[in-house]
Amino acid sequence: MKKKTRLLLSPKSLLLIALLLLPPLALCACDGLGNDSGDGVGSGRLTELETVYLGVILPGAGQGAPQEGAAEAGDAAVDDEAQPQSQIGTAATATTLDYEAARQARIAMELAADIVNNSHDLDWDLARGAGLANYGQAKIELIFRDSGNSAEAAAEAATELIGLGVPLLIGAIDAHLTAAAAAPGNLHGVPLICGSAQDAALTDGSYRFAATFNRIAAPDSVETALFLDYLNQMNLTKNAGIKKIAIAYADSDSANHTLSVLESALAKTNLQVVARISYQPGAADLSEEASRVVKSEPDAVFQISGPDNLINFANFYAAAKFRPTAVFCYGEGFVGNNFAALTNDKGLDFYFGAIIRPDVHEQEPAADADAQLDPAGDAEQPQLNGEEAPENGESSRPAQTPEQRRQLAGELFRYLNGLYRERAGVDMSSAALLEFAAVIIAAQAVDMAGTSDSDALSSLLKKAPFPAPYLYSGSIAFDASGQNSVSPEYVAQLKDGRYTYAY
Repeated sequence: MKKKTRLLLSPKSLLLIALLLLPPLALCACDGLGNDSGDGVGSGRLTELETVYLGVILPGAGQGAPQEGAAEAGDAAVDDEAQPQSQIGTAATATTLDYEAARQARIAMELAADIVNNSHDLDWDLARGAGLANYGQAKIELIFRDSGNSAEAAAEAATELIGLGVPLLIGAIDAHLTAAAAAPGNLHGVPLICGSAQDAALTDGSYRFAATFNRIAAPDSVETALFLDYLNQMNLTKNAGIKKIAIAYADSDSANHTLSVLESALAKTNLQVVARISYQPGAADLSEEASRVVKSEPDAVFQISGPDNLINFANFYAAAKFRPTAVFCYGEGFVGNNFAALTNDKGLDFYFGAIIRPDVHEQEPAADADAQLDPAGDAEQPQLNGEEAPENGESSRPAQTPEQRRQLAGELFRYLNGLYRERAGVDMSSAALLEFAAVIIAAQAVDMAGTSDSDALSSLLKKAPFPAPYLYSGSIAFDASGQNSVSPEYVAQLKDGRYTYAY
């Protein structure tokens, strides 16, 4: 007599099987990932059925090693079945160009998801809420796909994510890869949020994806205007007497574009350009070029240089005892730890740059990840007095002065940077902070719209300002071209190796 084998199924397993056997018509209001398509759902919000469906079919974090403590895919489907998951596709550049920058960007993006999904004791409603308050307390989950090192691979990554049903894309650090990823998104009406890519072509009409494209970073034209505004303020309020300008720039496509923008802006001023000095980016010895800058006797220098070249020029300036009123620096080299230490060692306090992250160097050591930040110090937390909490993640504080806004941004960033540094091993860069912001805005858009319908999100991204209390600017807003019209940058001066707010 054969022994009968009994298959025991738990109630949760039976539920999963039942969901898989549901007629397709019952699921027509959802896309492949269970996101609300907007069809047949009058309110644009998830129904109970869709909530369960989302819990079953969402595969988890996607490519890459799972984070410590992450549940298996099957466990996630069961444990999170009571909460909808809003999927956001991310075209990551983990194998192209600058691997370290891509690694840091991913950590920043995952930190943003942590801030949205879990409750943090901050003066920031989005961070306190543990999910999207206007969307059934949905949590967000990032699906990473590798953009590779070519436009074709980036476009394929975006197309794959769109095929999975993501309502919104984020990426892809490099400007050319970002443009390639944005094209299929625009074709299918799926918006893309770009964090740190700065190429002006992304929003100057060179491409035809403005309707669905949104870029947070400021292009070099905005950076140039910021520098010249501050230079003018120095002349007006500090009697700086800046009249003669020297420009030192790398002979590269990006630097030449910045040079063109700068010269066009300078032509509209009374400033005199006394030297234009180019050099090869990979040159090990730039003493001849630096000597030409010094001999031109400028009052101020505009330096369009990479990190190593910027250090090379600074060493020569120090040895030559060259002390201009200001050296304005383009690029990430200005915020490099090595450069800050060099200016401190050499006593070079005339360096200025446009940066985004609040001043981590002037803050106390970051708190442990388990510690909670009291944003008001010893003061009591502000009360809402029975009023509804502000929407889409803004601070519950009343209208603030610029100084108060910067103070809050510094407090929030200190907390964020503490968590980030534990994961990345370094402080969060301005570029990484912009990638963090891209995920936060994506979450805010879904929360504000109350739907994950791509058309609704595209429309909202172009119309609504998004509170950004972690930035000195305080908000982000996209114009019709897709450019953030609220510059996230400010002018900082390096003093004693520390970045000090200047303008």
